[in-house]
Amino acid sequence: KGRTVAAEKGRDELATLRKILRNYIQQIDSLNRLNEELRAENRQITQRYQQTTQTLNQVSQEKEKLSEKVSLAAQLVATNIGAKAVNDRGKEQTRLSKSTQIVVTFTIARNITTEPGEREVFVRIMSPDGGVLSKNPSHTFPYENGNIRYSMKRIVEYGGEEIPVTMYWDIQEFLMPGTYKIDIFADGHHIGSHSFSMQE
Repeated sequence: KGRTVAAEKGRDELATLRKILRNYIQQIDSLNRLNEELRAENRQITQRYQQTTQTLNQVSQEKEKLSEKVSLAAQLVATNIGAKAVNDRGKEQTRLSKSTQIVVTFTIARNITTEPGEREVFVRIMSPDGGVLSKNPSHTFPYENGNIRYSMKRIVEYGGEEIPVTMYWDIQEFLMPGTYKIDIFADGHHIGSHSFSMQE
């Protein structure tokens, strides 16, 4: 009889252990399912994050391109560029020996997207040997991560409408015959160029 009670007690304990074990298995299954759901959710969040990052990069690139376009649209442009050598009476010359001045003329074109205000305009006259005509070595201006020499400088009041500009270079040095190049700069940009030839 004592063994029967012990056996029944053992069976009851075994049944209880099985119930606990089933409960654990169910909990483990439940946790596994939850873990899979969390992994799936994590994958979705990662995908969304990557898509959002990609979209932000595209928006940033588009904004950068737009800024470049706006910046390009706002740049000043020199048109109707001309250059000639003249004598004391202002008469155009083809020979350097008879010339006392180089006259550079141009028009800063109309541009309503450009912010109005004072502008420094620089003109470089490059001689046939590649040297820049300049009265003083300190006559430089910033351009493309450096400083370059200029021949003449003028401050103009720009209000969006076209402005005619005339600048005069007094010939006080020996000039060689050949082709001279004029380059015009404003706001850190090269805005126009022109060439002309002179005889001895």
